[in-house]
Order: sequence, then structure tokens, then C-alpha cells
Amino acid sequence: MLDSSSSAGSISATLQIENNDGLEAGQTMQALMQIQHEFEANPTLRAHVDLHVMVQPHGTKRSRLQVGRNVARLFSRSPYVMHTPIRVLWLAPLTMDDTKRDLLDQGQVLVVPTFAFPPHRYSTEQPSFPTTREQVIEWVDADRIGLMDYHWELNGGPTNYDQWEVASEPYMVVDYDYHYGPIYITTKEDHPWCEERFEDQLPACVYATYLNGADFWVLPDTFVIRSGQEPENHLPYAERVIQDGMYKNYRIEQCAFYARQFDQLQVYNTERGTHVKQECAKALKNEKIIQ
Repeated sequence: MLDSSSSAGSISATLQIENNDGLEAGQTMQALMQIQHEFEANPTLRAHVDLHVMVQPHGTKRSRLQVGRNVARLFSRSPYVMHTPIRVLWLAPLTMDDTKRDLLDQGQVLVVPTFAFPPHRYSTEQPSFPTTREQVIEWVDADRIGLMDYHWELNGGPTNYDQWEVASEPYMVVDYDYHYGPIYITTKEDHPWCEERFEDQLPACVYATYLNGADFWVLPDTFVIRSGQEPENHLPYAERVIQDGMYKNYRIEQCAFYARQFDQLQVYNTERGTHVKQECAKALKNEKIIQ
């Protein structure tokens, strides 16, 4: 789990609870009072965590993570936001130097590489994992962990392990794909919000940010360790199929939106419009709208 005691910065978190009989119902009020009690009893939580409680209608099956991501970002104390999953084993120290701040202030995105265990290699009984960059490289060389990008095999995704292994400065992601959904850092303002028509589709957040003109820069001096057992999302298979179909339509829709917006702003033929041109051409060709 994400540990507030390991972070010197602030954590903005969203907690969604089910409302059975109205906001003033006994069960709901009891849950809210319990949350308040546990929060106030922990000095570390009070110092570092802003907890945003969302009461959901009765019968809500799951947390709407896209909404939760937006709420956490909206109420963040910091001008920079790291979009982090709750379940992580280790988050290496992250130092915000001038190079990172300059990239963020220019509208770029920083990617924090995620390393995970191959299937059946993670033990919940005696979990051990690397905590330094040097140890990470040793473990990857021994096939004990790998750089994880969902939709790709370990070490085979756009984050590019071969480049991370030798990098000393942030490097750009050059093989972007609309399935890409890394842990990433942006400014709080001036980036698109996560599309809330989806329950849990992190790549949609990344896709809109990419079309809006941001480049993605991978950080070589930090990383996250996860077990590798976490699914990309928690949707049942049938709902995942529906969401994947919606995402394909969303891909075309966003291409049209940004192409038209950039044309009106007269930036379509500038460097900012490069991603729109590239991704729209791929999307239209993939859907056989153009040859």
C-alpha cells in the first residue's frame, strides 16, 4: 500500500464509500465518523494526507477510479501531481531538481518506471524486492523482475528498459501507443482531466494529455516496485470488452476534437500538433476510415 510515512510531500487521496439510506443515515454517518477518528488519531496522516471522501449511491458496484483520480488532482496541495496507484511495494525517493521542474513547467510529462515480478515469482509470504537502482538492474539481469507496461511483455513496452538501464538524464518516450498507461507526473493545471465515462481507464488520461501536445520523459533516477499481480483494471470480462470498445471510439473522437481545436487556434501545423497528426493517422487507418 502507498505509505504516507515514506513521502516527504503531500498525498491527495480519494476514498469512495457506499451510501445506503441517505447522507444522514446512521450507517453512513458511522462510517464517516470512523474515518474521521482514524484520520485524526494518526499524526502522519494529518500532516501528509488530504483525504477526500465521496459518498456513492446505494448499489454502486465499484469505485469509479477516473472520478477519484480527478478529485484527488483537483484538491492536491502541490503544483505537481504524481498519478500513483494505491498498491505499490516500494516507491524510490524522488528529487525534484531544476531539470524536472523545467520539463513540467513546459507542459511535459514525467514517467516513473514501474518494475514488477514475472508471473508466479512473487511471494506474499516473504516479499523481497530491490530498493536501489543498482539492485533493480541486478534483479532484471537475473530475470527476477522486469519493467512493466500493461499490454506489453516485461521489458518490452514504450518505457524502454534498455534505455533506462544506461540513462543518466530523462529520456523521451518515442514509441507511444494509445494503450500506454504509466505512473506519471504532471502539473496540477493545464492538462486534460481523466475521461469519466470510463470507470477505470488510465490510458485514456494519458492519451488526452499526449494529444494535447505533451511529450513523455522517463526518469532514470527513480522507480516503483509492484507485485505484478495487480490487474490493469478491476472490471469483469464482459464490462472490460465494452469499455475497450468505448475506448476505440474515444480515440477517434479525441482526434477529431484536438484536430479541430488546434486548427482554430492555428497551432495544428506547429510542433504542438505533431502528436495529433501522428495518432489520428494511425487511428483512422486502424479503423479503415482511410487507407
